[in-house]
Amino acid sequence: MDNSTYEDILDVEEILKTYRSVLRSLAANLLRATAPSPLAAGAAITKGMERLLHVADRIEGRVPERAVAPERERVVRELEGDIVLPSQILYECYTLLLFSGERGKENIAIIGGWEKDGTVIAGTVHQPHCSVSTPASAEVDYDSLAEHMKMLRFCGYKVVAVAHIHPWDSENVHPSAKDIATQKRWERLFGNVIGIVFTNSGAFRIFTADAKPDVRIIGKDVEKVGGNLYRLSNVEEVRRWVRRER
Repeated sequence: MDNSTYEDILDVEEILKTYRSVLRSLAANLLRATAPSPLAAGAAITKGMERLLHVADRIEGRVPERAVAPERERVVRELEGDIVLPSQILYECYTLLLFSGERGKENIAIIGGWEKDGTVIAGTVHQPHCSVSTPASAEVDYDSLAEHMKMLRFCGYKVVAVAHIHPWDSENVHPSAKDIATQKRWERLFGNVIGIVFTNSGAFRIFTADAKPDVRIIGKDVEKVGGNLYRLSNVEEVRRWVRRER
């Protein structure tokens, strides 16, 4: 083989290497451009977005192939173990929601957590923007939800609960039929998650649609009223603080 032929082969290999690199980047960018699109279809599109981001990362070599578990394995892991809710997380969630509750409007918060030895422990609270927030309903903005989901995924967290507030004073609270239907969608999207509905008075009820997790509350200053109904003990201090910050 003469030098000119050898140089031609090297040139072809370099061109192919550059072509493959450009192709990977184009494919990854196309997937990422698709992922944040308006999520008009709600849960199904959000779940699809998560798959797209995983594939985009894999194309660019950011995660090894084995790091992306099959869908069936991922869901099975989510259905295992208990959910633990520290009282501090419940107070933080209530405080965020109360800013809207004191204005007479519903709002939504997402509780995230990490899994350890089969138990999912709540450890963070996020409040995506709501596209609708009225005295009778709240609907999450799915673009904002996608950003919070991306942060949870980067930290290795998963969604533990979706909470909202009924903006009136009451020592008892029940999810509405619409709340149950919405919870069913969250469970299809996130797996074995719970719903929590608060009142301005600090009463809250834990509920599900079809999921059957075992839920434990740990920490101080949370009273169990009965069944799945609870009450935060130090409500007035929180309400005074929220009113000062409004």
